[in-house]
Amino acid sequence: MRLTLFVVTCAFIVSSCSRLNEEELFQTAQTAYQQNNAQEALEKLQELVERFPGGNHAEAARFFIARVYSVDLHDFQKAISAYCKYRELFPDSVRASTALFSIGFIYNNELHQYDSAKAVYEQFLALYPGHEMAASAKFELETLGKNPDELLKPEVTAKEQPRQKVADRTASARKKKK
Repeated sequence: MRLTLFVVTCAFIVSSCSRLNEEELFQTAQTAYQQNNAQEALEKLQELVERFPGGNHAEAARFFIARVYSVDLHDFQKAISAYCKYRELFPDSVRASTALFSIGFIYNNELHQYDSAKAVYEQFLALYPGHEMAASAKFELETLGKNPDELLKPEVTAKEQPRQKVADRTASARKKKK
């Protein structure tokens, strides 16, 4: 019995000593991310927010988690969930607006769920009408569901029209000379 208690106590002490503190977890996550190891970074960030939910790096870690899911792992459902969780926990943060815009962007451009994207962009504009990304949100709303090629055609056509008019006038002038 004493031997079992001793082994359990030693195991507990060793496991407690090998755990990283909040700062070390955040630094390890950043280093892993810089070394293109998004999965390891994600694991360290998740450990950080579980062990230190009110810690100094909790807010940054939550946002970082959402970004890793979106940009690096392309797990868009988890990215949306992570951005939503971030907004729930840090509604007054300066990054809350970016999180909301990112949700709309993912719905629109990655998942092609235009109704959801529209609702999110409208919410963004209602909450942050003067935000630097408001123009982008308006553009996204105007172009929901449109193929990028469709968006470029009117611009290309408008640029080609003056050239065509010059070409027509030149051809007309040549005919008159003959």
